[in-house]
Amino acid sequence: MLWVVLGVVLFVLFILALGSQHGTQLPDGVLVEIPNGSRPTHDLRSREYDDDDGTRHRGFVLYRRKGNQRLSWGGIAGETNCRAFNVAGATKYPEALRSPDFNVGREVTLTPEPDNPYDSKALAVWNRAGTLHVGYIPRKATGRWTILNDIKKGEGPRTFVANEGLRSGERVSLRLLCVYPDAPIFVESR
Repeated sequence: MLWVVLGVVLFVLFILALGSQHGTQLPDGVLVEIPNGSRPTHDLRSREYDDDDGTRHRGFVLYRRKGNQRLSWGGIAGETNCRAFNVAGATKYPEALRSPDFNVGREVTLTPEPDNPYDSKALAVWNRAGTLHVGYIPRKATGRWTILNDIKKGEGPRTFVANEGLRSGERVSLRLLCVYPDAPIFVESR
């Protein structure tokens, strides 16, 4: 159990250190221990690519070690105990979107908003300090209900900015990675 806690602490410190950079490169060999002591089955690697619409994406992608296969963000939940979400409404919060608090690798906070007039099950995305609101987990996102219930029970995942979309050098979108303690992920540079 001590190794699990130590591994999670090292991972979090590593992620926080990454957040101070824009256009992150990951060092080799940062290992997150998993509870049963087995070796990680997935890698989280840095990657930059351009979409057809001119959006430049920077951040992490997830690979399955067996076969070195890149996973789609939508397909990671079943085999990694992680969830990935695009942040909805981020362009409505331009000051927050530009903040270094939402750089790739930074930890963020998911906060339930039961009094939200549009969605009583809303999950707001805030910076770690809880001072800048940047948007929401989309209403129809698969896994949102599970995370909302886990947060209410005090068992929510650690959540990090995994990817940013840039147009003309300005951040226009964010993707989050919600990582539960037993997620079998190894982080390396590419």
